[in-house]
Amino acid sequence: MKIRFVVLVCVLAHCVVGAFAQSGAGAKFGARDPRTCTSRKDPVKGAPTADQLKRYFICDTEGVNYAWGPGALTLVTDVTVEVGKGRPFNIALDSFPGIDPTQTIYPIRGRYTFWNCGELGKDGNEPGHSCLNKNQHDNAEGICYKDSFADWHCKFLGKTQTFTNACPGTGGATACRIPPPAGY
Repeated sequence: MKIRFVVLVCVLAHCVVGAFAQSGAGAKFGARDPRTCTSRKDPVKGAPTADQLKRYFICDTEGVNYAWGPGALTLVTDVTVEVGKGRPFNIALDSFPGIDPTQTIYPIRGRYTFWNCGELGKDGNEPGHSCLNKNQHDNAEGICYKDSFADWHCKFLGKTQTFTNACPGTGGATACRIPPPAGY
């Protein structure tokens, strides 16, 4: 019984740290902090607005990830979201972990710029030059949905992108970096 409780606490702590407690996280990357959502419950009923879904996409996308070794900071800028008419869950298209299949799915489309930055002092990352690349996603398409806790999530899935490398033709050499985004 103790082991189950410890695992549950660790799982809950990861969710809280990963989703809400990132204050100051951008400092290690020489960049702004990732944006977070204090709540993902609105709207409780009815169709969401484009501004609400934009905020949920940003919260789902921005953050710090240590999954593949040295930390990586993901930020997005220039986000626009348009919301389509809600539709029923489709198992062939909408099978994401945690999705509530009883809730309405909302298609979205828009654009955004995706930034990938590394920790200062690692792999040639210096203040003012800590991002390896940025990707402009035009004509992005995706969905927004509620999970089994009634929290909203948004993902852009299909997209057209333009890749910007700090040093074109070098394959992202460690000496070549671009400045992090200046704003939101």
